[in-house]
Amino acid sequence: MARGAPSLTSFWGSPVGNPDARPTQAWVEPPVNQRRELFASHIGFFLDHKRTFQSMMLPLLPGDPSRPSPALTCIIYLWALREKRTSQSSWFTTSYYQEYTLKKEALKRLCSDVARTHPRNIMHTIQAEVLLSQYFLVEGKHLQSSHHASLALSLSLAAGLHHIPTSISKPAYNSNIPPPQDVFEEGERIDAFWAVYAANVYSSAIQRSPSMLQHHIVDTPWPIDALEHEQSLLPLQSHGTISDFFNGNSTTGFSNHALYKKAIVLLDQAMVAHSEEQNSELPLSISAVHLSSLLDTLQSTLPPTDHTDPAQRRLIATTYLLVHATRIILSRQLERQDERWKSRDPAAINGNAILNVESLDAYPIVDYVIRRVYANINL
Repeated sequence: MARGAPSLTSFWGSPVGNPDARPTQAWVEPPVNQRRELFASHIGFFLDHKRTFQSMMLPLLPGDPSRPSPALTCIIYLWALREKRTSQSSWFTTSYYQEYTLKKEALKRLCSDVARTHPRNIMHTIQAEVLLSQYFLVEGKHLQSSHHASLALSLSLAAGLHHIPTSISKPAYNSNIPPPQDVFEEGERIDAFWAVYAANVYSSAIQRSPSMLQHHIVDTPWPIDALEHEQSLLPLQSHGTISDFFNGNSTTGFSNHALYKKAIVLLDQAMVAHSEEQNSELPLSISAVHLSSLLDTLQSTLPPTDHTDPAQRRLIATTYLLVHATRIILSRQLERQDERWKSRDPAAINGNAILNVESLDAYPIVDYVIRRVYANINL
């Protein structure tokens, strides 16, 4: 290490750049009083925020059953460091080195966390894979992002998260994890499935392809908002959730989070239509016309963007932007096949209106995806 460079000890005790050196500490974390500002809460963080936050505050070593798994802890801090690279906090002064260390340790620990005896190792590993997929996505490492999104999907399907009965009194569904202990845990599992689905759609869309999930197997209900979780509520039981929505038969899923996930479903379906159009000689894509109608219906149900809660306001704005981005994909396809669509709604298909919206600044993942998808469709 060059003279004057910071002597950083990794979270696992080995000095950065010398992994074979003898550890000087078991674990190096920010002090408890600084962890509050580090807790990363993004689209894609599906674990109960309050419970996870409280466990992060415990003055216990990472790996303790009362705290998040080691890999998840690394990735939460990794995201926090990425967002606060300009912070003057003493813990952030060497954030580049910390990011390098955390990323390396997260990848190593993910391989072993699934087999650990941590009581919530599967859910924590799925959460870690989702956050890591999105981290690589905004870093421009698309193959790594797709890899971790696929791992998250495989784990969630094996855990039965695509088929949740929404009643903890019912027999356990086909799953390799214990039944949820309360409505909060069941709510986490519902949110987990949709977060995994979103990660797969995003990582696939920027590569000009649809996700690999077969929509007809999804019976998990649409997610609900945080306030409903706090009131110990669960969404109604669902069957053929995505299929019903795509067929215009959906009668549930009108929370802000559900509307956001519906916009992601339509983005995924638009990529399906785009892929088919590239290899089809049909004069007009029926699926694209149908999707355009679904977009109109979804947009008509969206609430105004003047919500008093900043997080909800950003989420609603993001949903609008996803709807418009999906409309661009469909419009480009339909314009090439039918002149009538060129003058249908010029404002709705104006890409510049999307690319310059400041609302996306709060969500770098969606910002990056929309920009990349728009660039790809116009190639």
